[in-house]
Order: sequence, then C-alpha cells, then structure tokens
Amino acid sequence: MIGEALIKIPAIYRPRYSSCKFELIIMRRLFYLILIIIPLLASLPVTAQFLENIDRGTVALMKESGKTFISWRLLEDDAEDQLFNIYRQEIGVEAVRQINEHPLKATCFIDSTVQNGHGYYYHVVINNEAPVLLNEGAYLFTFQYGIPYISIKLNTNARPRNVGIADLDGNKRYDFVIKYPDFNVDPCERSGYWKRSPEPYWLEAYDANGRYMWTYNMGWSVETGTWYSPYLVYDIDRDGYAEVYTKAGEGDPREIDGHVMDGREYLVKIDGRTGQVVNKTDWISKEGFETYNRWSRNFLTMAFVNATDPSIIVQRGTYSIIKTLALDKNLKQEWYWESSGKYEHYSGQGQHGIISADIDNDSKDELVNHKGEEIMKIEGKVLMVGDIIGDWREEIITGLEGELRIYSTTIPSAESSKTLIQDRMYRLGESRSTVGYYYPPQLSQFYKP
Repeated sequence: MIGEALIKIPAIYRPRYSSCKFELIIMRRLFYLILIIIPLLASLPVTAQFLENIDRGTVALMKESGKTFISWRLLEDDAEDQLFNIYRQEIGVEAVRQINEHPLKATCFIDSTVQNGHGYYYHVVINNEAPVLLNEGAYLFTFQYGIPYISIKLNTNARPRNVGIADLDGNKRYDFVIKYPDFNVDPCERSGYWKRSPEPYWLEAYDANGRYMWTYNMGWSVETGTWYSPYLVYDIDRDGYAEVYTKAGEGDPREIDGHVMDGREYLVKIDGRTGQVVNKTDWISKEGFETYNRWSRNFLTMAFVNATDPSIIVQRGTYSIIKTLALDKNLKQEWYWESSGKYEHYSGQGQHGIISADIDNDSKDELVNHKGEEIMKIEGKVLMVGDIIGDWREEIITGLEGELRIYSTTIPSAESSKTLIQDRMYRLGESRSTVGYYYPPQLSQFYKP
C-alpha cells in the first residue's frame, strides 16, 4: 500500500509552522502513539519469509580461565529436535576432534578443556554429519580472563557513528559497513543545532573476520548529520552479494558558512565487494519544501512491496510535505507518493525513523513512521542491538575510538530457539540501523522459537 500505509494521526499532532520547539512537542505526544504501534506491529502475522543464505554463525568467547563459551544459530530450516556436535582444532597442536560426549540439543556449550595461551578453531555440525576440514570455524585465542566481546580493530582512530550488517562477499557471514566520524549536524535553525561540518562522512567495509575491504568518501555535498546521510546495506538484487545504497551529490557545493543549499542529489548503488559506485539515480527533489530544515530530512529503507522481491524505499520530509519513492534493483521507479492533493492530510506525520512491516498479512510490506527512544550505553557508543551471530540471544554492537565491539552472552542455557535474524520483520528492522534514530528491531508474530 502507498498513502494509506501511513498511520493516520489526528490533526492536533500535525505541525503547521516551522518552529523546532514544536518538533519537541510532537515527539513527546507521538511517544504515546508508539506505545500502541510497536506492540501492534509485533503481533501481526507475516505470511512469507524471504531468508538470506547465512551460515551457522558459530562464535567462541573466553568465559574465564580454562573455559570457552561456544554458541551457534538454530536456522529456520533445522528440524525441531535438531542435534549438534562440536569439533575443535587446537591450532598447530592437534587435528580436528569432537569435544562433546553426547549430541547437543542446546545451541551453546562450555569447553572446559582448553589451555590458556593457545589458539583454537570451533566448528558446529549437525549430528551424523562428517567432521570439518582443518583451519575452519570460529577462531579464539585463550586468555586467563573472560572477554565477552569480539573486537574488530579499525583503520582509523575515529569513533564509528553507524554500522550496517550484510553479507558483502558471499560467504554466508555478515560483514560490516561503518560510517565515520561520530559527529552530527542537525538542520534545525535554532541556536545549538546546526554546526558546520568539520569533515565529510566516509564509509568503511570490514569482512566477518575484521579484515578491511574498502573505503567510500561521501564528500562535501553531504553534510555530516543523520538526516543528510542515510545508507542501506542489503542484497536488493539477490545475487548473493549485498550492496550499499546511500545519498550522494557532486563536488563541493557548500556556501561560505558551510550549508549545502543547492546542487545535484543522487541515490547511488555501491558494489559491496569493491566499494565502487555501479549505478545511480536522482534523489527526491526539494520542490514543495518550505525551508532548509524541512528538505534536509532524508530516509532510506527496504521493503517487499510486491511480495516477491525487495525494493529500495527513499523518503524525504518529516514535519511538512512527505515524499516517498520505491525503486527496484535497477533503481527504476516502482511507485511514487507524496502528501499533497488528496493525501495532504498526511503532511507532517513523519518522524525520526521509518518502519516497513506486513501489516495486513498480504505478503507486501507497508510503511509506518514513528518515534522511538535511544538505548543505554555500555562501553562505547551503542550502534546496534541484534541477533547477528551465535544463538537467539541478541548482541550489542558498540563503537569506540578505532574499534568495533560485538558484545555477546557467555551464560549457558539449556533452551534453544530459532535465530531471530531469519524472521523477515526482524531483518527489516536491522536494515534500518543506519538511518535516522536507532530503533531496535521487532519480531513478527510468525516467529517460531
């Protein structure tokens, strides 16, 4: 659905003037609306699942001296009573051998036979499958203390602002596309909001093993703020290699004070393996927006608008006119909608994020704008909460100066549940982690543990 897909908000919530103060008022009022919307979305059925081809997601972490914690995914197509075995190779010392005495129903295991200061590979296989080859699986070097996270050292000392996950290189493992630096310009005209961009944003890609892949510079035509620089990481064209999509421009169109008021604007498609731009199309125009503040708010997401293939959703506008465009894998228009004419009553109903979900159970996703809240910080800035490795218990990804950390549980559990990331609505939620404010992904009613 197009216009009708937006949640209708009473007129009292719709802004009719440009004050930033009003934006704060509308956000507070919409909070109560979200208390209704989020449970509603989580309870609605999803008739079709479009599953990425992902591996077992095995992860090994140091629990304490002499003990490692191994966890892995229960995939959507695994049997309900699936059993597993764990094979371990002590690098340079022993060949691959099974370390569990009996087949495992749970999706985690504690190995109490490791020696500190050694390197190991762990590989989880379905019961009765053949052992794995040498030098494969989840790698771990053992220390005398617990380390509840995986650390990826970055090519820069800058702190990440966002991270997107998808399989860039086709090996069934999620890779990382990071945006730097952790600096934010807000287009609001009130004092203290807008600031001159100190440097352009750039994207860096790292594979699942933390190896650097490429860099893409977003350039001076994109100001360094959340609303100017949405990007999306997903395999839209379904070729087995995820692409990166982002807003782009040309040259250096800054005015003397640093504002970008004019110039060509594009959506670009970046090859996830090389970082090279392979296609582009015009971004939604500024026509019809009253002010710089209004036209500077841009979004990207994905949705299954035709029930069979993912589409790219481009949106411009939040507090006045809203324009939305759906594009196919070749960046060709599928449909366009804006809150004008007979849809004018939808103007001003946008917010700081955009949800795609199959609300009416027809296998086609609808779009919902809503307001959420920031999550708490641990060590480093929280960039994402999601089930991207290991069992169904979610990880926390944080950004520190020159480092990306993936915090994961080391608490054993006898329970096992299907991985969350293969739930369509949950995966759609993860794909939005690089756009607007961060909203944790929600599960559909059709998720079956």
